[in-house]
Amino acid sequence: MSFLKHPRWVALFIGVLGLCLPASNSLSANVLPDAPDGLILDEGKILLPERAAELSERLVAMMRERGISIYVVTVPSLGVPPSIQHERLSNLAHLYVDRWLQGLVGVVFLVDDESQAAIIVASAEADRQFPPLRRKLLMKDPLQSVQREKFLRDKVERTTLVIVDVLSGLQDEAKRAARRDRMVNTMMAVIACVGLLVVILARGKNRTAAASS
Repeated sequence: MSFLKHPRWVALFIGVLGLCLPASNSLSANVLPDAPDGLILDEGKILLPERAAELSERLVAMMRERGISIYVVTVPSLGVPPSIQHERLSNLAHLYVDRWLQGLVGVVFLVDDESQAAIIVASAEADRQFPPLRRKLLMKDPLQSVQREKFLRDKVERTTLVIVDVLSGLQDEAKRAARRDRMVNTMMAVIACVGLLVVILARGKNRTAAASS
């Protein structure tokens, strides 16, 4: 089944951010590797080495500059029948999130080479900072355009860049909103102070007038 061509995969990408499903009993976070320093774990050998290195540089820069960790993980096979591939993929992605992103802002983008199934799962901190509904809306059109890519490696690279762009944009949007809030709060405080000063001056004037009379 091709990557993101079937509506099911589009729905997975658009709807899975923030989704929380119980982990399978057959999987354990203890068997997962440590988080890769380069944020890419290409066990499925999908990415070309030089392209993976370039993508890794961008992901590491984003982590250092923005505090957002985007992990790209590929596996050669899920080792389960097609009927439960989505469940296994989701459970595995959540295990990676639990192991690598505890208390951190980020996502795990997991791809199975054999079935070409893919999923994106966000950490709890990412859900708090970047509302899932807003993420879905911003990712919808870019992810649909990924379907035009012929090779899986190109789809993986482009999808990763979509995640980078959307999360960066949402962070910038949140910063602008915070600046606006601070400006509004400052203006309201100034107005309140001016109003209080006017009241104090008016009372003083009234007292002076009463004393002179």
